[in-house]
Amino acid sequence: AVVSTQSTGINFSDPVVVKYVEERNFLKIAEQIMEQFKNLQYMFVILPPQTNNNIYSMVKEMEVAHGILTQCIRLDTYQKKFKPQTLGNILLKTNTKLGGVNWELAYSMSPLATQMGKFVFGEPVMIVGADVTHWARDEGNKPSIAGVVCSLDRACSKYASRIRLQHHKRNRTSDEIIRDFKSIIKELLIEFRNTSKRKPSKILYYRDGVSQGQFIQTLTEEIAGIQQACKELEPDYQPKITYINAQKRHHTRLYCAEQRDADRSGNVPAGTVVDREITNPIHFDFYLNSHAGIQGTNRPCHYTVLWDDSDMSPDMIQLLTFYLCHTYARCSRSVSYPAPTYYAHLLCARARTMLSAMRINWFDAAKPPNLGQIEYKLTQHKNLKNISYFV
Repeated sequence: AVVSTQSTGINFSDPVVVKYVEERNFLKIAEQIMEQFKNLQYMFVILPPQTNNNIYSMVKEMEVAHGILTQCIRLDTYQKKFKPQTLGNILLKTNTKLGGVNWELAYSMSPLATQMGKFVFGEPVMIVGADVTHWARDEGNKPSIAGVVCSLDRACSKYASRIRLQHHKRNRTSDEIIRDFKSIIKELLIEFRNTSKRKPSKILYYRDGVSQGQFIQTLTEEIAGIQQACKELEPDYQPKITYINAQKRHHTRLYCAEQRDADRSGNVPAGTVVDREITNPIHFDFYLNSHAGIQGTNRPCHYTVLWDDSDMSPDMIQLLTFYLCHTYARCSRSVSYPAPTYYAHLLCARARTMLSAMRINWFDAAKPPNLGQIEYKLTQHKNLKNISYFV
């Protein structure tokens, strides 16, 4: 495996320690290893084939608490299916977690791409992705999990992240609006400024999971949160903002009028955009099929531009969105929606896994858990705040 990694340009030395550990002793042994090797950066954990969420959650809880990056691999994958493609997928994750760059946006593919590169990335730009995940009704009074990520470099490959737990303001049920959005954006703006030494002139915000009935409320509160965060950072700071909502839960499908125009799986080619006839007559929205289908009929992502004071043309927004679908670090192909929203979803999934492993009584309405204390346990170690550890 070490020889194979060298062919990809990633050099691994021999591991400093290899230990067989039983589940009940994992945290103790891991802490001993970290105490012995102070500069330990990365830990591969081979899990049993029939693993449960408890041990995986334990590994990730240790990662967040101590700032040691981990990569879990199932034993049957390691023994039977360790093909070059499998190794390549693991290396994509590993390289990203260690701060490497897997892909970069290129702006010389067409005149429009060149124009977009100059217009969008000619000045510092911060691309934000956000998602909120909820629990089933029979899982008690568990809070919604909000995950927000932002790009830190021009290549859109390095991301900072923040997690928040939240209940509805009134009846403490699940809520789609990110209530603490202002403080999240302020923290991320500070991280961007500290990393790039400049403030972003543009903020492109991709929001996942908002239904059409919640557009106005979400737009009002979250755009206000971005603007207030900028003013708190500097009173005269007013970057251009573009707010794009991405929806996958719909029933629209796209088909080629002529079969010869379809790809190998019979789907419309990746990059197909529909922005008329079946779109909203009031809002600027469009359907984008950004990925090549493998089996079955693709579901295009439905994008609605709810706010744009940066004067980006429709073609430029559509092309940028399509390009961002190619920057997903875990895959060498384009994916179904932009990497920032994908990362926000992965961040929420990571927090959900850790929250599930905590022994908390969510059914006792008389003594509700302290969300502040729980959120503190989910807070990333300082070593993880500016890297995509959740990939």
